[in-house]
Amino acid sequence: MADRDGGCSKDVLVFRNSKPTEVMNDYLKVIMSTDTFFDYMKKRKKGVKMPRGDKKIIPNFEIPLPHIDIQKKIADECNEVDDEVATANNYLDNCHNAINAIILPCFDKYNTVVLESICDSFEYGTSEKSTPLGKVPVLRMGNIVDGMIDWNDLVYTSNELDIEKLSLKKGDVLFNRTNSPIHVGKTAIYEDEKTAIFAGYIIRVNYKKDTTIISNLANTNI
Repeated sequence: MADRDGGCSKDVLVFRNSKPTEVMNDYLKVIMSTDTFFDYMKKRKKGVKMPRGDKKIIPNFEIPLPHIDIQKKIADECNEVDDEVATANNYLDNCHNAINAIILPCFDKYNTVVLESICDSFEYGTSEKSTPLGKVPVLRMGNIVDGMIDWNDLVYTSNELDIEKLSLKKGDVLFNRTNSPIHVGKTAIYEDEKTAIFAGYIIRVNYKKDTTIISNLANTNI
C-alpha cells in the first residue's frame, strides 16, 4: 500500500478503494497478499520464465467482507506478524553480514585458485519445458533460498533422459546464473534424499570433496 504520492511502472497495477467506509485499505492489502489471491492469479498467468498475471480476471476475485471492526482486527493482527517478519529478516541480514565478515578477508589473506582447478565439472540443467505435474520436481531459481532448497512452488518433468542425467545427489552445489541481480549468484547445497533435477538457468558444480566452502563463498558479496 502506497504511503506517499508518486508514480509506478507499467508492470504495477494500481487499485483505488471506491468504498473506504465499507472496506479498509489495510484489509484489502492483507487479502491480496494471501496465497489464495496468488493462486487465483497463477491460474491465468502468461509466460514461463517471467510470468505475468491477467489483470482482466482481478475484478472477479471474491473476498470475504466482515464488519469493518473485524476487518481492522484482522489487519492489525496481520501487521503485527509483518513486524515480526521484518525483525526476523533483519536478523538474517545481520547473519549474512557476519558470514561476509568471516569469509571475505580470506581473499586477501590466502592464495587463491580458480574453481575449475578444484571442481570436476560445471553442468547446465534441463532445457525441456516443465509442467505442473510429472514424475520428479524441477528446481528453479525461486527454490534456492538462503543457501537451502525451498520445496514450495514446484514444477515437474517426466523426461526419463533428463531424470537419469540430471538427478541431484546429496552434496551437489547449485548456482543460479540468470535473472535480476537479486537472484544471480544464489547458491545452495542439495542436502535432500528426494529425487529432483534442475532447470537450465541453474548450474550444478560437481565437486567430490566438501562443498560447504564453495556454497558459503558463492553466497557472499564477492
